Amino acid sequence: MLGMIISAALIFLFLFLLPFVLGGTVTRFTGLEESAVNDYTVGFISMMALCEILAVPCAFFKVRFTVVVILYLLLIVLIIIAGIVKTHAVPLPIKNIKAGLKSYGVIEYITLALLLVVLGTVIVNSVRLYVVDQDDSRFVVTAADMIRTDTLFLADPSTGIVYDRWSYGVDAAKDIVAPHAVFCAVCAMVTSTSVTMFMHTVYPVVLYILAACVYYNLISELIEGVDRLKSSKHKEAYAFFAVALLFLYAIFQYSAISTRETVFLIRLWQGKAILAGIIIPALLWVLYRIYRSPEKSSYILLFIVSLAGCLTSSMATLLIPMLLAVYGVVYGIARRSVKVSVLILISAVIPAALAVFSICIRNEMLLCF
Repeated sequence: MLGMIISAALIFLFLFLLPFVLGGTVTRFTGLEESAVNDYTVGFISMMALCEILAVPCAFFKVRFTVVVILYLLLIVLIIIAGIVKTHAVPLPIKNIKAGLKSYGVIEYITLALLLVVLGTVIVNSVRLYVVDQDDSRFVVTAADMIRTDTLFLADPSTGIVYDRWSYGVDAAKDIVAPHAVFCAVCAMVTSTSVTMFMHTVYPVVLYILAACVYYNLISELIEGVDRLKSSKHKEAYAFFAVALLFLYAIFQYSAISTRETVFLIRLWQGKAILAGIIIPALLWVLYRIYRSPEKSSYILLFIVSLAGCLTSSMATLLIPMLLAVYGVVYGIARRSVKVSVLILISAVIPAALAVFSICIRNEMLLCF
């Protein structure tokens, strides 16, 4: 019982409070408007991006998992301390939450309640209906073995035997550039939770909340682009209602095991589902911000989201450069702004470099077998 209480407290501190604090620090550094939704969205995505920056070189040079955890926590703490020193304040969301709730009217509270009910339904069913299959041996077992063996991608997920080289060949090339298993293992260790419990039960809850925040930000940006709506005093109610409709749509499209909505509802703990259900919408949110008003904060945020996407799946190393390249070229032609196009394309440099890096590792591994 005491262990469960400690784990619950650590989950709250690391997966809910820490993203708010880190997000508040990043938003203040970048000049992004402060709000509870922005703080949590930016904070959690920044945690993922920081793991990508740290885990890729550590996996390549075979650094011990325990060292990775220590370096990761230290990096987050240093960023938060730097933010406190710069702003002379701890970036907590309490003030922003109170200000937002005080500004709401009856319609806002009704639509917010509707959103919370629908979101709660999705969360309960995602935990209740989760599926265990072969994917668990590639993701859950890989993350669990990192904690058990204190290594990164050096243990066979079927037998647990530790090797002195990347054990399962070509697949490791994808895992090294997209070390989502490392992020899950770090979160499980820090929150004192088993990897299976974390990835199938705790992680989806956090991700659905994050998805709701991302969709809210995206829809709010779309509303700001419509003159008739952005002047409405109930535009936040429109955003709440639209997010609730998105989740309702996903629920009623749960018709087969292979549909996109089914993957979103019962497999969100997998990296590719996070990429499709959260990261790509987050990229669209940032790109639309740039379309409406190109600001320094948006370019930094675009870079952070791109890195977080690379953490989730190796597909991101191809999809994100393609998306940013096409958008950058189209924006430059439509708005006649070479500067903005170049800044957008710069955000695709690291994902593209990781794609090349993955190919190089894969070729080297094929030569070893």
